[in-house]
Amino acid sequence: MSEKVVFLHIGLDKTGSTAIQQSCALLSEELLGYGYYWIPTRQVHHGFVSRAVKQGDKAVLNDLRRTISTSDAKCHLLSFEGFYRYGQRHIETLLSAFKGFSVQVIIYLRQRPDKMSSGLGQRLKFESGANPALVKDLYQKQDYHSIFKPEVFDYPSIVKRWEDGLANFGNSQMHIGIYEKESLRRGDLLVDFYTKIGLKDSEIDHLLSRYEAKRSGEGQVNPSLSLAAQDMMALCSMLTNDIVKLRKVKALIQESDNKEEKNQSRVPEEFLREMDERFKADDEALAKKYFARDQLFLGETKFRHAEASEKTFFHIGNHLLSNADQFEDLSDDKSGFDSYVETLRQSALLLEKTDLKQALGLMKLAAEIRPNGPFIRGKIREYQEKIAQSINR
Repeated sequence: MSEKVVFLHIGLDKTGSTAIQQSCALLSEELLGYGYYWIPTRQVHHGFVSRAVKQGDKAVLNDLRRTISTSDAKCHLLSFEGFYRYGQRHIETLLSAFKGFSVQVIIYLRQRPDKMSSGLGQRLKFESGANPALVKDLYQKQDYHSIFKPEVFDYPSIVKRWEDGLANFGNSQMHIGIYEKESLRRGDLLVDFYTKIGLKDSEIDHLLSRYEAKRSGEGQVNPSLSLAAQDMMALCSMLTNDIVKLRKVKALIQESDNKEEKNQSRVPEEFLREMDERFKADDEALAKKYFARDQLFLGETKFRHAEASEKTFFHIGNHLLSNADQFEDLSDDKSGFDSYVETLRQSALLLEKTDLKQALGLMKLAAEIRPNGPFIRGKIREYQEKIAQSINR
């Protein structure tokens, strides 16, 4: 049989890695029909391979090598976000499992402001509750230099580490993609990825039609949260340590988020500009080397600094706070939350003429933060009296 090929997708965070992984997992049978073997995994990604590398588990790596060697397919697919963080030692350990194979490394890069802004929302979505200290840092300290480590955005260094790792492999190559509509083939990430691994247009069209049929009704793979949803999620995670309750509340927030502000960011413009300037020269070098052009990124930055609008916060609060008892057992430490009180109060006032129960829920949450506020207490009494009167009529 001709030389085996390993396509190693080292997905950066927030560059569509989950979409690539989900499509490959759902289409594993169809891909195998074209000679591409998606290595079986319990999760949508291949984190088990990364764990084996870091733990020095040679048994898992040897089993992986045997799987590739004995499969009928010529091409084999592996994908995990954590691969891009590897230093030289871990890269060499992973690649040692593929000696004698052709290794094709695929990595997608994204404009740093967009990656950073989207990543902030992602961290809140998955880490609020699990890591309340992080949430507090993000919302109160806003020390973006310590939260977003520069090495995560140092694309030239990431690319060079993998280039060096491939130096001893014959017939191996780096493939760089740009995660923006203007740079993707046909403006589509999956089309671009499947093209990079060598599939023909007719095969790609067939795969995409099967993919849409299989994931019908599932919605977006990893939807972004609006600023308002991020604010509400952060607020909830700081007000309670009950993980079960937080998961329920977070699910409600995601369901009710109208995405009005999904392309806005609370990361300051000056910090975003600073990050871009820091790597401008290196990006130009990458662009010339891999794309024969002066600019690495062709499209405009999508995320812009803004504050969550009262309108959207109100929309989410309307859905989320229909039952104030979701916020029982709040922690005693209410310091630092005062900035949220005004938004909650104003949202309640917007609702009081149309839905008193919803308005009461919002005002009660404001009272949890500012329990002695005379205006808030007065409004709660007013709403309760009006609700009682309407019941007794």
